Amino acid sequence: MESFEINTLEYNELDVLGFIEAFLSEGETLSYEFPKFLDREGFHPDAFLPNGCTKLNIRGETYLEIKQNMPQNVLWYIETVRQLKIHYCLIITKNLGPYYTRLSQSRYKFISFKSFASWIKRYKTVRSGYSVYQNHYSDYQKNTIQRAQNSVDNNKVTLFVGAGLGNSLKLPDWKSLLSNVYSSVSIPINEVDIDEICNNDPLIKAGFLIGDIDNSNVSIIENQLYPPGFQKKTSILLDAIRDLVLFHNDTIESIITYNYDDYIERSLREKGVECESVYRGIRAGRKFPVYHVHGFISSSLGQKSSPRGEIILTEKKYHEVFNKAYSWINVEQYHALSRNTCIFIGTSMTDPNVRRLMDAVLAESSGDSIYVLMSKETSKVPLSIEKQYVFTSTMWNLGAQVIWCDKHVDVPHLLKTIFN
Repeated sequence: MESFEINTLEYNELDVLGFIEAFLSEGETLSYEFPKFLDREGFHPDAFLPNGCTKLNIRGETYLEIKQNMPQNVLWYIETVRQLKIHYCLIITKNLGPYYTRLSQSRYKFISFKSFASWIKRYKTVRSGYSVYQNHYSDYQKNTIQRAQNSVDNNKVTLFVGAGLGNSLKLPDWKSLLSNVYSSVSIPINEVDIDEICNNDPLIKAGFLIGDIDNSNVSIIENQLYPPGFQKKTSILLDAIRDLVLFHNDTIESIITYNYDDYIERSLREKGVECESVYRGIRAGRKFPVYHVHGFISSSLGQKSSPRGEIILTEKKYHEVFNKAYSWINVEQYHALSRNTCIFIGTSMTDPNVRRLMDAVLAESSGDSIYVLMSKETSKVPLSIEKQYVFTSTMWNLGAQVIWCDKHVDVPHLLKTIFN
C-alpha cells in the first residue's frame, strides 16, 4: 500500500472517478451499471471497471469502493466479496483504520487519498470530477439513491427537517418573517439600510430588531407561524413526512426539526401517532420524539405566547449553542448523525453548527449514512449542473451525499422512492 505525506486539495469521490476515467485505454470503460446479482445481495459499489485500467496498474474486473473511512463493518465486505466471488475490489479511502490488515491482499487493494492526490500531482491532471458528474449524471444519481435505500434498510433513521417544510405550508421564510418583524416594531430606519449593515444575515438582523425571544415578544413570531385558519394548513411534503413515520415506524427513530412550529406533531396526531415535542432534551415517555433544536412555540390553546426551550433566532443565542459542546441540542444531533441514517429535508445546509457537527462525525463515518435531498429549483432559473457539482462535492467532504430532484414538489416522491 502506497503512502505519501503531502498537503493537497480536498479531493472527493467524483475526483477519484474522473481521474480513473481519464486514464482508461481503448477497450476499457468505467461503468455505473452492475450485474443484477449484486443488487440482490445489497452490495452497491461506487463504480465498476470490467477490464481494469492498465495505465494505473488495475488489472482485470474490478469493483471500486470510495469511502471517507474504512467502515467498522469491514468484515461484512470480506464475506460479501467472498460469497459473490468478486474478482477484485479497489478501496480508496481517506482513513484506512485498523481493519485493512484483516482483508486478503489478493482480492483487495487499498489506496489512501493522500496517495491518490500524489498520483494527480505526478500526472499533472486537474480536478476532473466535473466531467464524471456531467457525463454520468443520471447513473450517479441512481447509484446514490440505491445507497440511500440500502442504508435505510439496514439502519435506524432520523429525519432532519428545515425551513423547506414551512415554505411548502406557505409560511413566511426567514427574510419575510424578519420583514414582518420590522414592520411591527417602531424603528425609524429604512429596512434596506438595516439589511445592508447586517450583511443580509438574519441572525444579526433579528438581534438588532428584537433581541432575545421571551414571553413579552414571542407573539411577534407566533402570529406568523399560526395565522387564522392554520389548523387546515397542509402540504404534500408534510403528508409525506407523516406517512413515513406512520408506515415505517420500525425504521424511523426520530425527527430533528430546525423549525419552531408543531405542524409535524399536529399531522401525526391526526393519524393517531403518539408523539411528543422535545425542546429541552428531556423526553416525557416513549412517544415518537420530534426534537426542536432551535426552540419551540406551541399552537395549542393555553400554551400560546409561551416559548418552549431556547428560541435560537439571534446571533447571540446561536453563539451560545455553538460554544456549548455538551448542550442537549448538539448532543442529540451528534448522536443521530453518528448512529443513524440521516436524511435532510428542506434544508440549505449552510448552518455552520450543523456543518461543524457533520465534520466532527466524519472521523468515524464511512460516508454512506447522511443524505441531503435538494431541489434544483430557485426563484430565478434552475440550478446549473456546475453549481450542483460544487454543492455535491462540498457535501461529500462533510460525509454527506446529495440526491437531486427538479422541483420542490418532487421531494415527497423522492422520499417514497428511498423508503420503498
